[in-house]
Amino acid sequence: ALLKDALKKDTDSEEIKRSLAGSLNELGLKSLKGGDFASAKGYFTEAVSHHRDPVLLQNLANVKISLKDYKGAAQTLELVSGEPYAKFLLGNIYYRLGKESYQYGRVDEARAHFEKSLSMNPADEKVRDVLAQLKAEHAVESKMTKTDGSHFLVKYEGGENAVTGHVIAILLEEAYYKVGVDFGFYPDDKIEAVLMTKETFRDITGSPSWAGALYDGRIKLPVGGISGKTELLEKVLFHEYTHAVVHRLSGGKAPVWLNEGLAQIEEGDDDGRHKDVLRDFAVNNYDKHDRVLRPLERSFMNL
Repeated sequence: ALLKDALKKDTDSEEIKRSLAGSLNELGLKSLKGGDFASAKGYFTEAVSHHRDPVLLQNLANVKISLKDYKGAAQTLELVSGEPYAKFLLGNIYYRLGKESYQYGRVDEARAHFEKSLSMNPADEKVRDVLAQLKAEHAVESKMTKTDGSHFLVKYEGGENAVTGHVIAILLEEAYYKVGVDFGFYPDDKIEAVLMTKETFRDITGSPSWAGALYDGRIKLPVGGISGKTELLEKVLFHEYTHAVVHRLSGGKAPVWLNEGLAQIEEGDDDGRHKDVLRDFAVNNYDKHDRVLRPLERSFMNL
């Protein structure tokens, strides 16, 4: 308070500004330690307005990360991108933004974030691997034909799959309205469905042999020999489209057991025989949740 009064009398004093920023930074760190991220952000933001010290900017970026404001954190760190710690942190933030964009099917945006991430941390192998996968996907998809519908963009290879693409576009529109009624939610963005040969599907997605399709921000399907609507095809499409809906409603935070369960219900597979067993298992293992149930919140790909 004394420093704020002093600054009113001498508005150009860099010494007072630095001291005031330092005091606000200490208050921000105290709030951060107490878990009050909103107050910490307020203190750090005010501190930076008086003095753009790299440490203050990094503290502000860290609290924005804690609040899941990754775009805001990136904008803050870009002001000090030459600092080693800031570069490392920026690389991780761009990687997160890339994953988030990809999970919503925004592939070009995701690629731009991953490239920025690699420019900050050139030795990061996981970013190189992701960019290599995107390059492989682009090589396949650049040769595909597209069917652009009201709510979906369907991509498929060549003339012989034109019928398949048309059938899948129709079934996805059915899923849009049926699942929409059940969830009370209709996505505004256009969702992509990519039809691949079985070999390409395995190579591109790296999915296990039991996976009949995949949603990773876009619906990906191994196809071959489809010439019309079948019960199995309808089940698969309703299942994968439900993943897209759950991802949007939960911001990508739904545990996998819930995501998969809802998708199975929407495809019409509501197997009552297992309900009592599963309920008893959950109740009896509640105290062991981290050891027994937590793994089921993550990907099933390794099961």
